[in-house]
Amino acid sequence: MKKLALVLVLVSIIGAGTAFAQFGIGVHGGYGGLGGGGGLNLAFSNIYIYIDAAGIGESSMYFSGAVDFLQLMGSDIGSGLSWYMRVGVAVGLWGFTDTLGVAAAVRVPIGLSWKPVSLLEIFLQVQPQIGAQILPGFDIWANFWGGNLGIRLWL
Repeated sequence: MKKLALVLVLVSIIGAGTAFAQFGIGVHGGYGGLGGGGGLNLAFSNIYIYIDAAGIGESSMYFSGAVDFLQLMGSDIGSGLSWYMRVGVAVGLWGFTDTLGVAAAVRVPIGLSWKPVSLLEIFLQVQPQIGAQILPGFDIWANFWGGNLGIRLWL
């Protein structure tokens, strides 16, 4: 059953990718921020999705996701290297035994992207964020940074 679900997910991703001009899929690792850990990343033209999961077990779990949907600035530097600044949103869920946490943030990823060949992209980005912890309690935090390094294949 798990294999069937995985096949359906992959077929859906590839099918969705053919509906867009460009589609990329990859992995990334990082630290901090919502959408700044390690996991899977997808790209559809100018929409970038980051899905992170860590610490899943009997007594704890952490999951976050981010979507960057607006490119503010960017430029081609040359030799396949470019820089960018985007705007996006992120959400995070975590839990340890009985405690559930929920947070949301607005993020501004700033990064470098290198495409040595048209099918391969390597990226490095920092992600300043401002957000709010919604559960438990309410707390607004600013100057919250994350970042990641990743690789993406463009289909």
